[in-house]
Amino acid sequence: MLDEKEREKIALKKFSLVAPVINGQADNQKKYFKKLAAEPIDMPHYGLKRYACGKNLSMVAVSLQPARSRRTEAGLSFGPGKEPSGN
Repeated sequence: MLDEKEREKIALKKFSLVAPVINGQADNQKKYFKKLAAEPIDMPHYGLKRYACGKNLSMVAVSLQPARSRRTEAGLSFGPGKEPSGN
């Protein structure tokens, strides 16, 4: 079983892989993911992993994008299924 620190490391690594697409830094998503899939990726806890380019990787990026734009008029952000928080 993974502890919280390991899960956080894995989540941060996954986010770092899709962040260029989310931030609009990748001109072509398909090319970006093909390049990413060309080499093994050193994942925390799991070691070197290979990912296939295709629907799964691009869907991760697409599914993360809406959360970024969900803001209330007061500038509070919230994720799916959560109420706005002022913290």
